[in-house]
Amino acid sequence: MTNDNLLSRISIDPNICFGKPCIKGHCIWVSLILDLLAGGETIEEILEEYPSLERDDILACIAYGKQDKQDEPQLEKIILARLFRFLQEMGGMYAFVASQHRLEVGDKDFFIDLLFYHRQLNCLIALDLKTGEFIPEYVENMQCYLVALDNSFRLPDENLTIGIFLCKSKHETIVEYALREPNKPSNIATYKMVSTLPQGLKNQLPEPEQVAKFLEGIE
Repeated sequence: MTNDNLLSRISIDPNICFGKPCIKGHCIWVSLILDLLAGGETIEEILEEYPSLERDDILACIAYGKQDKQDEPQLEKIILARLFRFLQEMGGMYAFVASQHRLEVGDKDFFIDLLFYHRQLNCLIALDLKTGEFIPEYVENMQCYLVALDNSFRLPDENLTIGIFLCKSKHETIVEYALREPNKPSNIATYKMVSTLPQGLKNQLPEPEQVAKFLEGIE
């Protein structure tokens, strides 16, 4: 079976599975099958667990995952280029610090996509971008990244780092802000994620609606 034939077994319908890619004729997300495979299950084991599926359905999920991964780097470049220009145009308050800023969290390396310094807020602004389906683990990880930034990179006279998390899929744009809770131990991830800007940060950071509108047309 050709790759195109396999991909024809994948459906994306806003009225089915919340618009997430799923196996056609089934309410089974592609991401679920890929997670099972990544966790060590074989195709045969998945078929035993989901007897209504066929082997080609699993292969279709694998093909879709490979295609999505190939498209992701270029999509990230386009989005980041637009966001970089967008933030730079927001009153000249953003000074560029780094792209793909390396962080050590435990014994692993992670990278923040864009790092800015906000002149008026006197703090670092870390922007982390994900493409494809939103996974709650993304925002949990960002909390750890920002603690690492505060502990190893932030200068003593700077305010606590603010994070902007962005997840862009074909159907929606999710924007979350990571704000450090004050008077908490510095070695504990005490950032809270909010989808609405507090009054004191309005007109300082981009609103979710602004970001979504700015990224319209990117798929």
